[in-house]
Amino acid sequence: MIYTGSLIQVLGDRPRIGKTRLGQFKSEKEAVRQCFLFSNHLIMATRTSGGKLHLVSGVGKIPLNDATLIEDPNEQGNQDDDGESSVCSFSSQSSGVSDSSAATSSGGSAQGKNFVEQANLDFKIVMEQKSGLPITIHLVAPTMQEKQAWISDISQVCCLITVECPQSLGT
Repeated sequence: MIYTGSLIQVLGDRPRIGKTRLGQFKSEKEAVRQCFLFSNHLIMATRTSGGKLHLVSGVGKIPLNDATLIEDPNEQGNQDDDGESSVCSFSSQSSGVSDSSAATSSGGSAQGKNFVEQANLDFKIVMEQKSGLPITIHLVAPTMQEKQAWISDISQVCCLITVECPQSLGT
């Protein structure tokens, strides 16, 4: 295992970045996932009240050689529609707050520092399927440091996969 930790999976169609994502503010459109990064896969599980882990249905085992990492989903032009990219082709522009992400917090308008602290903690993994449309998994880290650690580790693992398995490049 390379990395482990908790991430929030956004289950709805549209992200709400300006909202606190942990604890009592968690909504029904978000779910806490225990994530485990291995050398070829990202495993996502839910933890029961008894402490047992259960694989998330449909997206619990993500093969990284069939995935595309989108580091900042709020940046324009990061969506990969051609299905030809590997995870190594991710956006490296994650340090700024996008104008399109000017969402408000649940209590009203975003207040400068709080908004900046809560924004830009999300990333997406687009999982290509051999049969059917790609699946997009939208994840949110609790801190910017954790987001950067996940992004860095996922991209390093996937670049190693690309070196070991050149056929995954689609050439």
